Amino acid sequence: MTAASGVRARLGVLLLLGGSAGVKAAWLPEPSALQGLSSRPVRVLLASVPVEAPMPTTGSWQLLDPARRVIASGGAGERWSIQRDGRRVRAIRGDAPASAWSREPLAFVPADEGGQVTWDRKAYRGEIVYAATDSALHVINRVEVEEYLRGVLPLEIGAQRTSDHAAVEAQAVAARSFTLVRQLASNARPWDLTATDADQVYGGVAVETFWGDLAIAATAGWVLSERGRVVTAPYHAACGGSTAVPSEVWRGGQDGFLRTVSDTAPTGRPWCDTAPRVAWERRFSASELSSVLARHGPAYADIPGGRPGSVSDARVDARTASDRVRAVTFITSAGGATLRGNDMRFVLRGPGGDILPSTWFSLAVERDAGGRLSGIVLRGRGNGHGIGLCQWGAIARARAGADFRSILKAYYPGAELTRAP
Repeated sequence: MTAASGVRARLGVLLLLGGSAGVKAAWLPEPSALQGLSSRPVRVLLASVPVEAPMPTTGSWQLLDPARRVIASGGAGERWSIQRDGRRVRAIRGDAPASAWSREPLAFVPADEGGQVTWDRKAYRGEIVYAATDSALHVINRVEVEEYLRGVLPLEIGAQRTSDHAAVEAQAVAARSFTLVRQLASNARPWDLTATDADQVYGGVAVETFWGDLAIAATAGWVLSERGRVVTAPYHAACGGSTAVPSEVWRGGQDGFLRTVSDTAPTGRPWCDTAPRVAWERRFSASELSSVLARHGPAYADIPGGRPGSVSDARVDARTASDRVRAVTFITSAGGATLRGNDMRFVLRGPGGDILPSTWFSLAVERDAGGRLSGIVLRGRGNGHGIGLCQWGAIARARAGADFRSILKAYYPGAELTRAP
């Protein structure tokens, strides 16, 4: 029995009792390139270390080469680690001979069927793979897609009540689609996704929940596609009342099947109006603004001399079709510095380093009695890039009785629900 079928078997009774009946727009190559993709394990990067990484020997284990031959084995409490030398890896133990060097990744697997592996005190399903590149030793969790999703959904959307379940099912389909796209797009890298919000937040076994498992089982194998091709399915916390298309937010974004969606409920208010940060305000004093531009601006904007200096003015240059800010320019003692699209969220950070909630905001300039800039105030709506599924909007729609199919149709009107190849 595969891990995915095991999930379905364990949740069969739950589905009968409570199952529903009813992430950068990327396109994949021809459908033939995707055959069997949904059955391939996904590779999730957990960490990268310079030279050596410990092996999590919390139970009986085996270390396998790419041909699945056992090259080392042991039990709980033994102190083993994996060492890198260039692109070679080997297993070492203080009081035992080291294994032979290998130019291929080595897989750490529990000896008992159904066992778990650990890294940094977190438990994961599947196995831990150690892969070397010229710059680092990478620690990767290789796990079946459906099992991986169990560690993603609770961190990406969660569920507060039974009536939220259709939203979690919609999230499961979006996350599965995103995962399959990333699997094919990884190219020569030894991993497909990271475990952070750079891709999808992944927490392993400890974060798994009843509602997340139920949603994955209820939607097993369903993905979003367009003309026979699986498409990535971006999602975000709260759109604020209207979603965006990729070209409004991301550099080089292609709109493809994604469209701007008015997310207004029959009440006349946005479906996501109950989100914790659907409306927000952020203030920067003149000195704070100069500081964040100096610290984060050079990575995102063409700043004369690489140092912006003090800021004397700020203005919104252009807006997108969904009223988000397309570009904002800061006049500094070194010249003008323009931030575009989603870049401004990563430059205009708060004191704790948190990025700007969204690009949907107004900008007010404040000046002192002498006319000098004293600060700016940004007042905005939404939380996240605003493209694709609005998670709080999906929750509100689910609570109003929508099923996962209609939720997906609302936020991805150019895509269709199909079975993964």
